[in-house]
Amino acid sequence: MKNLIFITLLTLLIGFTAQAQISEGLNYFSGQISYSSINSDSQSNEDNEEVYGAGLSYGHFLGEKTALGFSASFTQSDELFVFGALAVRRYKPIDNKLYSFVEGYTGAARLTDIGNQYFIGVRPGISYFLNEKWAIEATLGGISYSSFRYDDIEEKTTQFELGLFNDLAFSLSIYY
Repeated sequence: MKNLIFITLLTLLIGFTAQAQISEGLNYFSGQISYSSINSDSQSNEDNEEVYGAGLSYGHFLGEKTALGFSASFTQSDELFVFGALAVRRYKPIDNKLYSFVEGYTGAARLTDIGNQYFIGVRPGISYFLNEKWAIEATLGGISYSSFRYDDIEEKTTQFELGLFNDLAFSLSIYY
């Protein structure tokens, strides 16, 4: 019994102290959950909205620090949004298990029975490697521009966002 406990603890210790190695040809797959808080204050009304979402992403490292990927996700508030996006990430090691990254992305979304949105943006993030294969990641706000076109009227709205904690997303990723 003592040997089993010792082997289990040693395995966990080795697993959680392994150094993350990002290299060319590496792939990652992640699932994420997100939360956004939208506060709109205009002359006609004040609107506060909370938005929850989930999605999946896949990426491939083109070099030691650069990955190209795509994602599909949805968000739910009053309506359902379905998103698809392409992204490029540039990683910078902070220590053996912690990396910062900047992600540039562009994509499109469909708001059920209302219209289409097109967007582009840049956001910062961090990856903390639990071991050689698993990482917890977070993205924090950023800068984005979007354009929304309605299906049944000739109206278009555009939006520019800048913020650090207005759009927070967490993901669990496996690197292989």
